[in-house]
Amino acid sequence: MTVDDFFQRLIEALERAEVPYMVTGSYASSAHGTPRATNDIDIIIAPTDAQLWELMREFPSYRYYADEEDAFEALAHRSQFNVVDFATSWKADLIVKKDREFSEVEFSRRRPHVIAGKAVYVVSAEDILPQNWSGISWENQNATTAVARRRSTIAPLTESPPPSSPSSNPHCSSSRTRHSAPALRW
Repeated sequence: MTVDDFFQRLIEALERAEVPYMVTGSYASSAHGTPRATNDIDIIIAPTDAQLWELMREFPSYRYYADEEDAFEALAHRSQFNVVDFATSWKADLIVKKDREFSEVEFSRRRPHVIAGKAVYVVSAEDILPQNWSGISWENQNATTAVARRRSTIAPLTESPPPSSPSSNPHCSSSRTRHSAPALRW
């Protein structure tokens, strides 16, 4: 059994319990093209009480370490709890989404992606760096992600002049049109 097997079981458990989630940390970074070593799987969750009860039922005590008391304390305090697979010793940090503006915006920007052969929700590329900064104010995080968003939304041009043309500078021509990315469907 691999970490990808554990990852797939986690995602399936979240989906059966209908818990909104997004993958973050090293798994998300790798999905966006920046591989990072990892010792665990980080997933931000936004469950209701009922959804969290259903989720905890997905982790039987003979197969996983997943403490219900820790889970509900994490929900109450907007913190995290762990799920550990006894067979592999892989650990997942299930992080309850914070009740703050930046977290709401970040969660609303999550995007579908395929990881380990499974369609999942992943933190957006513009949020992967700022989320790892600690002690940074919302204003600074917002300014940083605004710059990243502007850079990541510059779409390829549908019409391009030949490279030798003086109007090949994207800042010099207003006659070009951009195309938008197609909507992702599951």
